[in-house]
Amino acid sequence: MENIQFYKKIQLATTKIFAAILLFSSVLTGCFETSTEIPITMHVSASSLNFDSSGENKSLVIVSNTNNWTVGSDASWLTISPTSGMGDEIIILSASQNTGTTERTATLTVSGTGFNTQHINVTQSGPPPSVFGNNIVASSSFGGGNGSQGSPYLIYNAEQLKKLANDVNNENRNYANTYFKLMTNIEVTATEWIPIANYTNSTSFRGIFDGNDCIVSGTLRSNRYNYFGFFGRLGESAQVINLTISAIVRNDRTFLEKDGYVRTGSIAGVSSGSNVIIRNCLFTGSLTGGISNYSFTGGIVGGFYDNSSIRDCTVSGIIIGGKADGSTGTSVTGGIAGLLIDSEVSNCTVFNSAKITGGDTDDFNWSKTGGIAGENQGSIIGCTNHADVSGRGSNGGIVGDNYETLHTSLNTGNISDNTGFDDFSGGLAGLNSDRYDVHIYSCCTNQGTVNGQPANTANQIGYGKEVETCPNGHTKR
Repeated sequence: MENIQFYKKIQLATTKIFAAILLFSSVLTGCFETSTEIPITMHVSASSLNFDSSGENKSLVIVSNTNNWTVGSDASWLTISPTSGMGDEIIILSASQNTGTTERTATLTVSGTGFNTQHINVTQSGPPPSVFGNNIVASSSFGGGNGSQGSPYLIYNAEQLKKLANDVNNENRNYANTYFKLMTNIEVTATEWIPIANYTNSTSFRGIFDGNDCIVSGTLRSNRYNYFGFFGRLGESAQVINLTISAIVRNDRTFLEKDGYVRTGSIAGVSSGSNVIIRNCLFTGSLTGGISNYSFTGGIVGGFYDNSSIRDCTVSGIIIGGKADGSTGTSVTGGIAGLLIDSEVSNCTVFNSAKITGGDTDDFNWSKTGGIAGENQGSIIGCTNHADVSGRGSNGGIVGDNYETLHTSLNTGNISDNTGFDDFSGGLAGLNSDRYDVHIYSCCTNQGTVNGQPANTANQIGYGKEVETCPNGHTKR
């Protein structure tokens, strides 16, 4: 009896083991019979690519287990082959030659079903600048066009720019109402820069010069010219637009004749004709004015006169006024213009990376230094200065001396007298004339310190007439 019970227990245990084996086998079989979903993967060999300006081909490798992907470009100058596929693939990217003036960018987009869209950033460098060196020879012609508004003369290299300079300086051609367009960046390596319209022959440039957002770099330096900049003197109805000067601009001229003048600016030394326009120009680098009884230095132009306008220009360079030397000399220095007469500066900005320092003077001379203009006898409207301003004499966040009108302008730069003398320093103007037709309106604001003191209503003007209520209801800057 005991043996029977023993064998039943053995049989029951064996049955349970067999059932367990069957169950495990069923589960195992089910695992093999039910397919596992494999995740879709997409790997691209680069997240960014760089091409040189001449144009070239580069490859991009796609490793993927998807059966449906596409690649697209948002730029016509960058072509792709193939643009779609399945699985792994080598993509050939072809960049055409960059004939523009600056680098350009594109974005590749890799997309498909089952994976996140990927973006590849592509950059193509701009062409190298054309070098304006000591041995530059003027071209016999421009690069195209007929000089009309619809077909301007095209300047593709330094040799063609030299032709323009020679035509004005040596051939007395003012190019009135003639249009030019710069098509390349220029690097000046010549020991001496001879300004276009240096005025040694009394010829001003009176054409329309479109810088086309090109950059003039290198060093512009000379000791021979009273009107110094990329242009020397702009005449009636001249225009300079869309030009960047990113260079060392240094006027080493010393002119000590009685009542002598030296004018220095990155775009032009002086504008003396009516209806001149300088628009959308940029200066970055450093600029130093020349030495004379009267030295006018500006980030854009040294002296600006006669019913003309400077609009939408910016400065982020270091500006050092020229020294006033003589028994009655004056140094006038501004972030945009040195001396402004019967003209307007509007919507211009001097950034905080700039610094404006008035020219050296002795006990017989005076300096006028301002964030926008050293001396204003015109109108300054909607301008902003963020740069620190210092000098001996009249020092102001917007103007050094004001003899006309300031509207809707803002200063955040710090103003200081760099000599320790009790000069005129103000957040808006160092000196504001008390004439009836002179106005600094309440729509102007100072937020910078004045000789270390926080901005307040008492230190907006260093000396002279106080700020007046804006008659036009302009919003305070």
